[in-house]
Amino acid sequence: MCEKLSQLSVPVSVSVNTQAYPQGCIRLKVGVEDAQSDNYIQVTVLVSSDMTIAQLKDKRWVIGKRLAQDHETLFSHGVRSDGDQVFLFILSAQAAHFTLQQHKLDQEQERMDGIVVQLFPRGTGGGDVEKTAPDNKKVPPPVPAKPNVLPKPQLGWTCSMCTLLNKPTRPGCEACGGDRPEDYQVPDIYKPDQQEILRIQQEELATLQYEQAQQEERERNYLNLLATDDQSLFPNASEEECPICFSPAATRGHRAQRVSPRLLQCLKGTILNNRDAEVSCPENCDSKLLDREIQALLTEEEHQRFLEMRLSIAESRSEHSFHCQTPNCPKWCIYEDEVNEFLCELCKETNCILCRNGEAMKCPRCDIIVQKKDGCDWICCLMCKTEICWVTKQARWGPNGNGDISGGCGCRVNQQPCHPNCQNCH
Repeated sequence: MCEKLSQLSVPVSVSVNTQAYPQGCIRLKVGVEDAQSDNYIQVTVLVSSDMTIAQLKDKRWVIGKRLAQDHETLFSHGVRSDGDQVFLFILSAQAAHFTLQQHKLDQEQERMDGIVVQLFPRGTGGGDVEKTAPDNKKVPPPVPAKPNVLPKPQLGWTCSMCTLLNKPTRPGCEACGGDRPEDYQVPDIYKPDQQEILRIQQEELATLQYEQAQQEERERNYLNLLATDDQSLFPNASEEECPICFSPAATRGHRAQRVSPRLLQCLKGTILNNRDAEVSCPENCDSKLLDREIQALLTEEEHQRFLEMRLSIAESRSEHSFHCQTPNCPKWCIYEDEVNEFLCELCKETNCILCRNGEAMKCPRCDIIVQKKDGCDWICCLMCKTEICWVTKQARWGPNGNGDISGGCGCRVNQQPCHPNCQNCH
């Protein structure tokens, strides 16, 4: 069959079915250039494997937003000087559904990959077959691909609230004011720029000024406190009803340091008529008048009597208090259980604490302390053997001894006791 056809010289046309080609699309990188310049513009065209060269050559020129015809000149479209712009519309890209947005994405991907495509100039020639470039034209060497450069690490800390990357030395977030992480440390290799150095200097200056102002304020407050402490009383200009005498002349302050002049006499009378060791403020106030306030309100004599009254109240409320037995002596003490004598520092007299408790007395003859254990009111001195009446604290008999009623307590004389409380049976 083939031999017969070959002998007849029958023209045969062979066409490949499009399904025999791969069905996927190919991103073809096309370099657009002219013969007068070495520069070129790289575009990406989305094509398929079954497209012919004629389809790739099929293109249209768009000049002044109009589709130019084959017989029209550039002059008729306003192209008259250098720099005028026209557009080349490739039909194959439209057929492959290639868009400008996809072209921009491809260019971005090329920049990230660092791939440089070098297209060589084509030679000119007629016919359907392209001629190769002349031998005398040197082919430039291919440009090696640039190695991928790792991004420079950025120093700083990221805000946990707004995710802003802040400079290492910044104490708070520049955008939202968030705190810097507590465990973050400024790297040793970090060198702040001029703007950051200026900011740090301003922060240090502001901190120094704040500390100085705070120190000056503390000193002023301390001096004001000392000046206020030197004054026991100072007047208040406002006038209200006195809580003591109900006259419209006093404030409702709870301290004597804030009084009007008319309230001084009321407070003075309150102190003098007080029967307690502490003087409470008028009205429903739990505060107490200070000693310096009381001293400023009273005269020297009144203040001394007030102190003596305080001592008397303290003595009466103390369980183990002992007052000196010397007449008109105001001295007293607080004793312990094992102490039997008290030497008064004011009158220099020795006091027997046991006698004060009613447990002992001094012998009227030898001045030895004798103690009563129990029984009746008759006791005998262990030293001089003198019989003593416990109730009257005197000798039971006269100088001549037992039976001498010329002296002693006179107990049982005329069958009468020496004292209503006497329980002497001897």
